Amino acid sequence: MVYNEYMRTIRIGIGQINTVVGDIKGNCEKVIEYVKRAEREKVDIISFPELSITGYPPEDLLLKPNFVEKNIEAISLVGKEVKDIVVIVGFVDRQNSHLYNSSAILHNGKKVAVYHKILLPNYGVFDEKRYFAPGKSPFILDLSGVLFGVNICEDIWYEDGPTKTLASKGAKLVINISASPYHMEKIKEREKIVRQQCIKNNVFISYTNLVGGQDELVFDGSSFIMNSKGDIIQKAELFKEALLISDIQLEESLKDRESTLIRHIYSENKPPAVFLPYEKTKEEKEIYLALMTGLRDYTLKNGFKKVILGLSGGIDSSLVATISVDALGNENVIGVFMPSRYSSKESEEDAEQLAKNLNIAILKIPIDNIFNTYLETLSPAFYGKKPDITEENLQARIRGNILMALSNKFGYLVLTTGNKSE
Repeated sequence: MVYNEYMRTIRIGIGQINTVVGDIKGNCEKVIEYVKRAEREKVDIISFPELSITGYPPEDLLLKPNFVEKNIEAISLVGKEVKDIVVIVGFVDRQNSHLYNSSAILHNGKKVAVYHKILLPNYGVFDEKRYFAPGKSPFILDLSGVLFGVNICEDIWYEDGPTKTLASKGAKLVINISASPYHMEKIKEREKIVRQQCIKNNVFISYTNLVGGQDELVFDGSSFIMNSKGDIIQKAELFKEALLISDIQLEESLKDRESTLIRHIYSENKPPAVFLPYEKTKEEKEIYLALMTGLRDYTLKNGFKKVILGLSGGIDSSLVATISVDALGNENVIGVFMPSRYSSKESEEDAEQLAKNLNIAILKIPIDNIFNTYLETLSPAFYGKKPDITEENLQARIRGNILMALSNKFGYLVLTTGNKSE
């Protein structure tokens, strides 16, 4: 790295963490843990994902005043643990009767400033306008000569949005905290948008994304730091928690009268940050990791330890079983083979071989007696009708009842194995 007398080397940290909606205490503990790790690494600024304190998305928990109050109190508790490091963490702020999707800027035991998200998404999986009021304007922070600004998720996706405003006010660094859900091609799309912002506004951007599954959503992480030329300097792994650290050089600026000053002592002669090489992940692996993450976190965050699924010997149940073992471990997966008069010997052999290959427990529960009882019971109503798909569907429902009975008795989470055609 070539050093310039008008440049300041600043160490940026990203806490790519997996939060739990509603677990304010647990989320705070995790934030503090990462802050302490960052302090040991002499990080100057560390950021955490959008709504880290409440977990994302908190949805109707925000209708509970006590929950909102506890989240605000939590920011004070985190702040007390912060020394000479700037910590940017997502929480819900309240002013009068309005709630704001916010980031707190903490330093030396104090809350220096609070930013309110300006652009609220209200499409697809997002419903933020139902809960939050929009913020008014971005502002500049002065970290002992380095001007930077903060925005939240959607704020960075618009060409003429808050990022442009921050750059026009002199920011050399923009820190964006996000909870951006995964879908195919989303990582490319996200990086393209941020690259355009970096180049157009001549700023570095530190993009902090949430990682992990929450109910129907899965977050890939993929946090990164990008320079003003649009090059990724450092990037976190997909679908894993990480503390990402990078040293960047930013031009020092004269004090701006409108900026908030944060008096910070930069550490001299600190060892260089470790560069973590990253490789482009193949699409198939990316999707598989998303499925694993979603399944693991849905199971564990909802209080389950083991899962149960029907095994037919076919490809759909085999894939679900494999994902389950990779996500939760073979000791936490139970397969059930439920043959009927229509089941082939090959299906049973394949189901047993799969269980052996994955080293999972397998139960065999024949359904013919139950199926016959159904047919007898329905025969008066079905009189004169030939057997058709109705009888096939009865078998599927019987199998579903058996799986749910095992779930109720032993506390297993039932996994469905149907494909999109079903």
